[in-house]
Amino acid sequence: MVMTALADNDPRAQAPAPGKSLYDDETYALIRASGYADDASVHVPGEVESVTFDAGRIVVAFSSARPTRLCGAGKGRMACPPDGRHTWTYAWTAGKLARAD
Repeated sequence: MVMTALADNDPRAQAPAPGKSLYDDETYALIRASGYADDASVHVPGEVESVTFDAGRIVVAFSSARPTRLCGAGKGRMACPPDGRHTWTYAWTAGKLARAD
């Protein structure tokens, strides 16, 4: 998990519906008080086996098995990889993590 510092009015520290849920309001208040929030732009659809670094690249090996909550049919969901072992490679450029394979 990557945590980055919050900017002023950072949406990661704002409750989706302020005042509607005491739990949400308290949770987001704690996030604001910490000054940091998660910065997850990538989701691996399976059980991560290893994360290694190779020539400036991040290599993630994982096993995919359906069903999964992270992928599948539906708006805004990525396609599921076939069941089995996979290796995805990422690059970190301009403050953003992106697939490099």
